[in-house]
Amino acid sequence: MKAKQETKTKQEQAEKPALTLTERQVEDFTRLAQLQKDGDDNSSSRKLITDAYKAFAAENHDALAAKGGIRAGKLKVWIEVTRAIHAEIVGWEGKGGTR
Repeated sequence: MKAKQETKTKQEQAEKPALTLTERQVEDFTRLAQLQKDGDDNSSSRKLITDAYKAFAAENHDALAAKGGIRAGKLKVWIEVTRAIHAEIVGWEGKGGTR
């Protein structure tokens, strides 16, 4: 006998407790926001923060991926879920030129 699957209603989803950020998370995400604003010169610093929060992003995917993400004061945190395919033609230099 198959178990009946429960589906969440919109009301049940709305009643879900809101995700709140700790002071440390607010500090880290504020730093990340500033690094992202400053540009590519600090990509290794940004990577350190984003790598540290991979588990947090996975655990809170629904809240972070929802329209508007989550807010803490003036700070807004969200994830972008994108699917992209990339291709690049690269030359191979060896005996006889490129292939």
